[in-house]
Amino acid sequence: MKIVSYQFPIAADTLLQIADMLRRRDVLTPGFNGRHADVYDPVTYLIQKDDHDTDTCLLADRNLLTRWVNLTTGASVTDEVRVAAAVLAFCQCCGILIEPNIALYEVAAESGNEAANNEEAIFRIADNANPRDLAEIAIGRFDSSPSFITPENLPPRKDIDFTMPLRMWRRNYVLALKTAALALYGGRAEILA
Repeated sequence: MKIVSYQFPIAADTLLQIADMLRRRDVLTPGFNGRHADVYDPVTYLIQKDDHDTDTCLLADRNLLTRWVNLTTGASVTDEVRVAAAVLAFCQCCGILIEPNIALYEVAAESGNEAANNEEAIFRIADNANPRDLAEIAIGRFDSSPSFITPENLPPRKDIDFTMPLRMWRRNYVLALKTAALALYGGRAEILA
């Protein structure tokens, strides 16, 4: 029998409180069969990494990206921003990588390439924020988020062309929306490998 112990960058009871918040809001849609593993158990991802040397990646939507950007500005914290802070803290504690590209392409389509590149740079600041600060925001100990943006910590812009048409984007986007709709209305949405 293998006994493993994991340490987290925030207190275990706080992490469990965050996981419970995310579970109540049902914010995660796993790419694996949720009957075999609890998507809201932080250890699920760490065991998967240890046993199978796999990484888990969260594909962020536009709403989540916007709320992460709001986290960096020192604005007042809404319930939605608290949930976004909880998702970010949870991902940091579980070793889940975050991929914001789909949301960034949406930003570019709506507000232009410069706005998308600015949000990408600001997202990198939020993604590297101290998980303890994010947890404090998530569980309601802060009424406003600390401003993480200062001129010296703004990363250099990569100037990616987020307006470039993506191959098969429309088809894959429609399939993702249909899968989400099926899941919302009680259908089975499983990803087959």
